[in-house]
This record gives sequence, C-alpha cells and structure tokens, in this order.
Amino acid sequence: MSVYAKLVKSTFIIMVITVVSKIFGFLRETTFVKFFGLTINADAYNMASTLPNIIFISIALCFANSFVPVYSNLYNRKEEKKANLFTSSVINILVIFSLVATFLGIVFTGPIVRILTLGSYKGKLLDLTVMQARIMFLMFIFVILSYFFSAFLNARMSFIVPQFAGIPMSLAVIASIVFFSPKYGIAAVSIGTVIGSALQVMIMLPALRGKLKYYPVLGIDNENTRHMFRMALPVLCGSVVHQANSLFDRMLASRLGAGNVSAIKYANMLMGFVLGVIIMAIATVVYSQLSKLHSLEHKISFNRVVKRALAILTIILLPLTVGSIIFCQDIIRIVYQRGAFDAGATKVTAAIFAFYALGMIPMGINEVMTRAFYAIKNSKTPLKVGLVSVSINVVLNLVLIRFLQARGLALASALSLTFSSFALCFLLSKHIGKECFFEFLAEVPRIVACAAVAVPAALFMNSMMRGYTVEIRFPVVMLVAGLIYGGLLILLKVDEAVWAAGSLKQWLEKRKAK
Repeated sequence: MSVYAKLVKSTFIIMVITVVSKIFGFLRETTFVKFFGLTINADAYNMASTLPNIIFISIALCFANSFVPVYSNLYNRKEEKKANLFTSSVINILVIFSLVATFLGIVFTGPIVRILTLGSYKGKLLDLTVMQARIMFLMFIFVILSYFFSAFLNARMSFIVPQFAGIPMSLAVIASIVFFSPKYGIAAVSIGTVIGSALQVMIMLPALRGKLKYYPVLGIDNENTRHMFRMALPVLCGSVVHQANSLFDRMLASRLGAGNVSAIKYANMLMGFVLGVIIMAIATVVYSQLSKLHSLEHKISFNRVVKRALAILTIILLPLTVGSIIFCQDIIRIVYQRGAFDAGATKVTAAIFAFYALGMIPMGINEVMTRAFYAIKNSKTPLKVGLVSVSINVVLNLVLIRFLQARGLALASALSLTFSSFALCFLLSKHIGKECFFEFLAEVPRIVACAAVAVPAALFMNSMMRGYTVEIRFPVVMLVAGLIYGGLLILLKVDEAVWAAGSLKQWLEKRKAK
C-alpha cells in the first residue's frame, strides 16, 4: 500500500471514530446547554474550563508534538531500547511536573481568574468561577498524560484507541449533569470533568502493552531528552499563542454582558467539531507519516503527503465553510435549541458561528503546516508566525468588537488564522520546495468550480423543502448537495476525488467477488 493510500485509509478510520466520539461530545454539551443555558452558572463553568484548558492543553501539546519526531527517529532506526528509555524518562518528568503545577494552580487560582477576566467578574460570578477552576486544576496530570499517550500511540501508527478516549470523558460529564447537578449545582459538573479526564488515561493504558517497556528513570541528561526539550520550548510558546486567540476572545466577551462568553464557546464548539473530526484526523495521520518519512529521508514522499493533505482539506472544508455561513441558523437550531437555550440564544450564537466559519480552511492549513515544520524538527518558525498572528488577532479584536460586538471577535480570529496559514505555506516552501504547493494550487480552481455549482443546488433544494421541519430538510439538502459536489469533483478529474472513487470501486468489486 502506497504512502498516500495509507494516509487516506488511516484518515478515514480516524474520522469515523472521531465522529462517534464527537457525537458523545455534542451530547455532553447539549445536555449542559439544556440544564444551564446562557446563565451565570454556565459562564462561570465555561470561563473556568477555559483557564485550565489553555494551560493544560498548551503544555500537553508542547510535549506531545516535540516527542513524536524524536521518538520516530529512534523507533524507525530500530533503536528500540533507546526509544523506551526516552519515553519512560518523559513520562516520569511529566508526572512530577504536573503534580507541582497542580499545587501551584490551586493555590493561585483566585489571582489568575481575576487577571484572565480583566477584573470584570465580581461577587457571585467570580466566586463560582474560582471554585470551578480550582476543582478542574486537579485534572492537569490526566490531561497531560492522555495527550502524551495519544502522541506515543500515533507515532506507532496506532490511531483507534486515542480517538475513543474522549467517549468516557463525555459520559462522565453527562452523568454529573443529569444525576448530580440538580442537587449539588455546577460544582458537580466540574468534578465529573475531572473524573472523565482520568478515564481518558485509563482507557489508553492497555493499548501501551507490547509497545512500551517502562523504566523508572528520569534521564534528564539523556541526549534525546535534551533534544526534545530544546524543541519543546518553542512548541509550548506556539501552543500558548494558538490558545491565546480563543482566550482573548472570551476575555473580551466577558465585558459584553451575560451570555456572550457562553455564546462564543458554543460557536467554538461547532468549529471544534470540524477541527476534531476532519482537520485533526488529517493532521494526526499526516504528522506521524511526515515524521517517519523525514527520519528515513524520503523527500519526494514527504512533499507528496503535504500536497495531498492540503488538497483533501480544501475539498472537504470549502463546501463546509460556505454551508456553515448560509445555514448557520439551521445548524445552531438543530444542535442547541432546546431547554434553556431559546430562539434568542440561537440567533446570537449563529451570527458568531458564521464569522468563525470563515476560518475553517485557514485553520486546517495552519494545523497541517505547523506539523510539517515539527516533523522536520523546526519548532521556531511556527512560533514566530504564531506571535505575529496573535498580535494581528489582538489588534483586530479591539477594532472589530466596536462595530460587530462578539461577531467581531470571531472575524478577527478567522482573519488572523488566514494570515498564519499563508505565512506557514510560504515559509515551508523554502525548506521543501515550491512544487507541491504549485500542484495543490493547480487543483484549487476546479474545487472552487464544483462548490460554486453545489451551493446554489443546496439553496434551491432548501427552498423547495420549506414545508418540512429543519431536522428533516437540512440533512436532505446536505446529502443532495454533497452528491452533486462529489460527482463534479470526479467529472473535473480532481486527483483526490478520482483516487477515492477508484478505491471505492475496487473495494466494492472485492466484496462482490466474495
């Protein structure tokens, strides 16, 4: 099986599993919305969860992304004992570090919350937020280990278990909301979140057997550990910069009045669905493949994977972007409008989501290009681009919020991501050459032409089905538009679509032969 075939097959498997995981994730969030809506309790929980997520995820991604290239280099060169010693050292260092950080976070939660809310949270809202954040600091060790174990398994081309790990997290939070929050309030949800993060780690432990031999060593002076930490600092800073866009949105949203923080979060959650199901599925497989190909010095295959990843992202995300903008009201109504989330909340959240949707393609390109840089062990370039990008985001936030309120924050994020994606592509071309980017750009007009036909078809179908409920009408419209779009991609001979159609035909013929 070719590198490209493995890329597509692995990506498809991850996308299917991630959809299942995301369904549970959306069930978790819609359950939360039903019970808490856009209330003071929701704002306290959402801001409190933002705080540890910014810190935890930034640090976890730092170690995970800097670990993969070093481990892949050892493992692919058959230096298995060194790979195991290196992995064990990193695990032990992470455990010690996370325990110390948890203690400090709990002690200084109050001042941190005041800083991140710009002093706008007062009285009961401040007290609730501090309480939630203090509880959720307990999940630091679990978050950092779950990200690291996922990175290790992905480096070994094992993608299934890490994608399933999000399901127990969602189930734990849902149980805490339904069974315990009526009696114990929003604190029960925070405790359920901590328990869920612990379950994420536990579900991955059996998958490590046979792949990792653990050693009780720190190995701080080990050459590979030192190399990882040299990569880690720029990766950490880059991750913080990336997370800062979302954090700064919520900090400014907290000054726009009650409900805006939650509306920003709910719109971001839908973007997170796209990020998790499509973008991260592609980026995860691409990163593992690129790290392996770079360690084996297969430059032609490396460039081909970059081009294919960009093309697949554009094919999938272009119609999603346009559809999300046109049908934002229908999407939000289907996903969220129930219980305490009323029509007014739908209108506010849909407007914000439409502007966030402009950043779908830039977000996807940004994720893939960043991982391509990490694969060639260059973590400084994404950091530099990220610093400029977040500066642009801050300036645009301050300007656009005056004219568009919370919608301006979403537009600023989309524009800063657009700059970042173009800059990373341009700078990566200086390392790997421009050919793969030119090949990708040559396919873009055909992809755009296909979308330009499919979108009007979707609008026509939508107008014809106005008498049906949105739950029936919207899926039918998307199915018809998707079939038209896919058919046109094949008709215009877009490489990735032709390959996918050929692979599907071969699979059906094999099934028929059996």
